[in-house]
Amino acid sequence: MSRKPRKPRRSREDMTTRSQVNRDMNPATFTLRRKVISIIFEAKNLLREQNVEMDRVDIRITDSKEHQTLGVARMNDRIMWIPADSITNLTGLELRHVVFHELCHALFGTKHDELCMLMSRVLRKTTRKDQNNAFLTNAIIR
Repeated sequence: MSRKPRKPRRSREDMTTRSQVNRDMNPATFTLRRKVISIIFEAKNLLREQNVEMDRVDIRITDSKEHQTLGVARMNDRIMWIPADSITNLTGLELRHVVFHELCHALFGTKHDELCMLMSRVLRKTTRKDQNNAFLTNAIIR
């Protein structure tokens, strides 16, 4: 599988988004970030089983200005913002869904698709198997 050339490292100013306020890194934020990172490692291992290496993704834990936002990612730019409220209020499976969804945006440039249970704009009930299949489909097809 051919890979796109990596973009140069971003400056700190490029790691912000209008709808989110980055939290300062402290023990509480680190604990929340660790939950997201563990889900990212699941995604990385899924891809590795398919002989596909996953690029590094920058993660920011935020306070959302738009409370209905569960996550934000910059298309094809390997950065995502996950609101602390999403991490604390969603179930483990729902958070996994959000992280996989945002990874598809950040890594593969996948757009919203209401026919795809993972890439819909609305959080749908999914199983781990559903999430894995949709994630791999978006990773390998793109």
